[in-house]
Amino acid sequence: MRYDDLRVLMDYPTNQPLTSILNNVMQYCRQHGLPPLTIIVVNQAGVPGAGFSIDHNKPPYKEQEAVFAQEWFKLIPPTAAEFQAAMAWSKTLSAD
Repeated sequence: MRYDDLRVLMDYPTNQPLTSILNNVMQYCRQHGLPPLTIIVVNQAGVPGAGFSIDHNKPPYKEQEAVFAQEWFKLIPPTAAEFQAAMAWSKTLSAD
């Protein structure tokens, strides 16, 4: 999905709010050992944003394949509190 398409679906006037939202999703995935769901959101060139990958040593298509292979429907959707906890957890990692 392209950033602009996601922005339209979410009814935002610009792509800017997506950065925070996608970061929350990425940190939740990271904390729980899930593939980075954010890697399937791409720019106009079809490339994911540099900041929305968990493993920068892997080519993006490898992480995208992992996202599509994940059985997402078997997971219980996270709550707002769980997203907040994941963000707090990620900040402890960057403080080390």
